[in-house]
Amino acid sequence: MNNFVSKVLIMLSVVALCVACEKYVLDEQKMKGFSGDIVVDNEDGSHFTDPNIRVTFSESLKKDGTYDLFLKKVKFSEKMPVRIDMTIPSVTKSATDTLSGDSIVPWAMGGPFEKWTIRRLSGYITYACDSTQLELHFEMLCGDYPVTYHGIYTEE
Repeated sequence: MNNFVSKVLIMLSVVALCVACEKYVLDEQKMKGFSGDIVVDNEDGSHFTDPNIRVTFSESLKKDGTYDLFLKKVKFSEKMPVRIDMTIPSVTKSATDTLSGDSIVPWAMGGPFEKWTIRRLSGYITYACDSTQLELHFEMLCGDYPVTYHGIYTEE
């Protein structure tokens, strides 16, 4: 019986190791994306810039023909106490690679952020001849604040 328990424990360890490796690969894939600056226009006319923000643009998890923008460790103000990961789901991409969306509730910290509903999102994505993403640019209202982003495709 001890031999059986030992074999089961070894098999469980191997499975756990394989699952951990698979997760690492998935996490590494998420690091491919754009690096650029988020610029927020404040009500007083000043601007807040958060440099080197990673953004990925990928097919939506909904599998409905739309796309998701994932902003990693972003701040929209000096006063934000923490950086957040935020997903802007259901972005439309046209045949000419222009982006659009309106009244999109973003997700952050495990739930919807209705107060910061995305309105008037517009932008574009450019590609190289081999279909590799090159640049991403978008503008939007996040709540009542105008936000712009421009990033260059990089692999981290």
